[in-house]
Amino acid sequence: SFTAPRSGAALKGDVYINAFASDRDAGTADGAGIESVTFQLIRNGEVIASRQENLQPYDWYFDTTTVRNGGYTLKANVKSKQAAGGGTAAATRSVTIAN
Repeated sequence: SFTAPRSGAALKGDVYINAFASDRDAGTADGAGIESVTFQLIRNGEVIASRQENLQPYDWYFDTTTVRNGGYTLKANVKSKQAAGGGTAAATRSVTIAN
């Protein structure tokens, strides 16, 4: 799940994007069963920017001035380690770039 930014947020300049991930099937609440979290900034179905994080905290500092103003979907794709089942999950939220 996302911890930042909030859904519907207007983003400007450098922003902090953060997600919390755990693998309940592996009995972990500390992220030990997580292989990676890949963040994606999506506009009209196209991935405009992305970043993969393999260690906690799962975060991304993003310079919004590198993309056009407008509405976007922010997506966090979570992949668990093979030992924890190798499953995937995703969370999304809508944001607006407003520089």
